[in-house]
Amino acid sequence: MRYRALSALGVAAVVAVGLIVGFAGTGGSYAAWNSGAKVNGTTISTGSTTIAVSNAAQTTPASTLALGALTSNMGPGDVVASAFVVSNTGTTPVTLAANLAASGTPTALTNALHAAVVSVSSAGACTTSLSSSATGALAGYSAASLGHVASGATQNLCLLVVLPATAPSSAQGLSAPFTLTVTGTQASS
Repeated sequence: MRYRALSALGVAAVVAVGLIVGFAGTGGSYAAWNSGAKVNGTTISTGSTTIAVSNAAQTTPASTLALGALTSNMGPGDVVASAFVVSNTGTTPVTLAANLAASGTPTALTNALHAAVVSVSSAGACTTSLSSSATGALAGYSAASLGHVASGATQNLCLLVVLPATAPSSAQGLSAPFTLTVTGTQASS
């Protein structure tokens, strides 16, 4: 009987010690070994997004290229193609977009013209045979994605202007000045 009482007392002591250790551990703090090291000379730098647009007559660091008079004496059904190059002179890759805007008050000719800006493999590939691409009105034309250009790379583009065969007689003898703006937006690498 004495052995049973000692056993029960031993179990009770172990449970009591376990509870005391358990409660003491819930609110206390523990020491942990750790180590640290300082990293010197860390620098964060930003890149730049810059494009230049050029054709045979003009180069500009701005994104707007005044193409001037592409042609004179267009008649209904005529197509004009003008090649130009966009260079990524920044340090980040860019995605190109373009839009056309009429300069000054739009005329009957401005309203009749159709246009497109398309990516081409070379300046020589910018031909009037691409005229089927020119389905949008010149005034307000927009091309959302003309390609991804890495830093230091170039992209050949082609501006197409079409005077449809259905152009109204009121477009005769007029001019249609416009501006082509190419935008390079930073892209993921």
